[in-house]
Amino acid sequence: MRILVVSNYYPPLSVGGYEIACQQAVDGLIARGHELRVLTSRWRAEEAPIQPHVLRQLAQIQYQEGGYRQKWLTERENYRLTRQQLVHWQPDLVYVWNLRLVSLAPLYALQQTSLPRMFELGDFWPDSYLKPRLSSWLKRQLKALLPSCHGGPIRLDPVISVSNWMKPEIMHKYHSRRVYVLPNAVPLPDESVKLTQWPQQPRALFIGRLDPEKGLHLALQALGRLREQGLTLPLSVAGAGDADYTAHCRELCHRYELTEQVTFWGWQPDPQKLYAEHQLLLMPTLMREPFGLVIIEAMLRGLAVFAPAAYGPAEIISCGETGWLFKSGQSQDLAQQLQRALAEPDALQALARRAQLWARESFNLERRLDQLESLLKAEAA
Repeated sequence: MRILVVSNYYPPLSVGGYEIACQQAVDGLIARGHELRVLTSRWRAEEAPIQPHVLRQLAQIQYQEGGYRQKWLTERENYRLTRQQLVHWQPDLVYVWNLRLVSLAPLYALQQTSLPRMFELGDFWPDSYLKPRLSSWLKRQLKALLPSCHGGPIRLDPVISVSNWMKPEIMHKYHSRRVYVLPNAVPLPDESVKLTQWPQQPRALFIGRLDPEKGLHLALQALGRLREQGLTLPLSVAGAGDADYTAHCRELCHRYELTEQVTFWGWQPDPQKLYAEHQLLLMPTLMREPFGLVIIEAMLRGLAVFAPAAYGPAEIISCGETGWLFKSGQSQDLAQQLQRALAEPDALQALARRAQLWARESFNLERRLDQLESLLKAEAA
């Protein structure tokens, strides 16, 4: 099959797991003999290596600097670029990922054709365009009538959802009739990645954006509570993000006397070495996490995961069996879970071993690719 993939970002220029999952799908389908082309944004394109199948062409809407004219020019350009690929390359199917910041223009171009399509929703990015207000709806209808503008109804169907909890909301919000739940997966690490005897003092790891919704401050508050109980848990922070929030987290380290046990490593393009040097993963996210790819990555490398008992993490983790779940947004509960788990290191390591074996069986990337390929072939047919 010839498949055109449309995404706002594409690795190595990415902002999270959504784009990494996209690349894994593309690489996996190419390895299976399909011909793929990726149409993505020109964001930092000068930093990207040359990838013949990746077209970094789509413009981005500059909400902070541009006005209505800049938005209109972006929509017109992205409509033209997408239409060009649809007409001249003639894919058998169009596989749409995230369109945040590149406008709905690629989707309007697709709707002008009868080409089969599939949407992969790893979050609710359409909400940024399809606001539940009459004014928003009227604006889309009016744009459909104006020359050189693109608007009108949007059809998001069929859809691949990365988690069960998202499915009913997708069907309700976007009136999607066919929603297939296909959890994310990651490449299995080499068989040599096995659990070794943990050190006497385990080390914890945080991987993610430094942003309030990712909840690093909750982890620091929990470590502060543990310190009051005489427990020291070293923490490595791998990530970058909002400068003010990062400064706030560093200030919390001073407040809770954690500066000697918390290390800020910045963004790490390859976290494998960090996984190998740590035994626990703290994921104190406050957002409605669609899935939680980092949970699977950590499990596969033998780390015990602590995450909120809500949304994606709650679908992945069985508390006390394959990880620990704490009340979302409550650092006190996270501290209590850590204290309880650290009091029984043998049981905690056994839990990590169970999680590793379970993740190898449940989140095998090749198995996901089998299911994805079947869905795409059926849709193209």
